[in-house]
Amino acid sequence: MSGWKTILLFFLLLVLSLGGLAETSPEEFPGREVFLSRVVEGLGLALPRDPGDPFVSIDEEYAAYYAAAESSGLISLDFLEKHGQPLTREEAVAIMMRALEEKEVDLAILEEFKDGMEVSPELQPLVARAVQTGFLAGYPDKFLKPLALLDREAMDIFLERFGHVIRAHPLVDCLEIR
Repeated sequence: MSGWKTILLFFLLLVLSLGGLAETSPEEFPGREVFLSRVVEGLGLALPRDPGDPFVSIDEEYAAYYAAAESSGLISLDFLEKHGQPLTREEAVAIMMRALEEKEVDLAILEEFKDGMEVSPELQPLVARAVQTGFLAGYPDKFLKPLALLDREAMDIFLERFGHVIRAHPLVDCLEIR
């Protein structure tokens, strides 16, 4: 992992350790804008002053976060079509797993779950990676619930786990994180 990515991962850990999402929206489903802004801030990605044309339809408060996430490969422009809508569990997992840049895994791991093959085909490699890394374990009844909306509680849990996955990631061994 290049030095700048190590530094970005360190900043994510710092943000999470300093309170994470304690002050998120009181709504039950905070939405993709809140989640995406927290991930972008946590990774320390630079926000453009003028996000540009693809982001004009996004609320001004969040357009720069979308632009930073898109330019860093965390989201695609297709993600913009759903702005203002709640985020699904699979979408949240995909955003975080893209930050790790791991090799793809065997998709058969999704077959261990009753609804594992309901994961959107384009997100299956990322959700499979999340299962392989231990980030996502599913529910005791062997469901992943990939299309369920990401509520505030799950968002907090996901971002906390993401911090743990990064700490355990072999490419950040050089950091002294407490």
